[in-house]
Amino acid sequence: MKTPKRPLVYQELVDFIARSDPHRLLAFRLSSKAARRVEMLANREKENRLTTAERDELDTYMHLSRILMLAQSQAYKMLIGVYP
Repeated sequence: MKTPKRPLVYQELVDFIARSDPHRLLAFRLSSKAARRVEMLANREKENRLTTAERDELDTYMHLSRILMLAQSQAYKMLIGVYP
């Protein structure tokens, strides 16, 4: 299965984040407070009880999470020498 192509600005942001400090990036985790908030929003979504503001907040978390995941993956590849 082919991975969908991301917009150039998206990839440039991921590259910038990954190259800034790969070790710190790989160690990054959400605070327990933020993680609880995301979990609460996800549960409310499953129950179809999100307000418009909560939907926007959850969407923001999801977009940022994807960027972080891609940057961490790229940082890992840089550290092990398989990414230019």
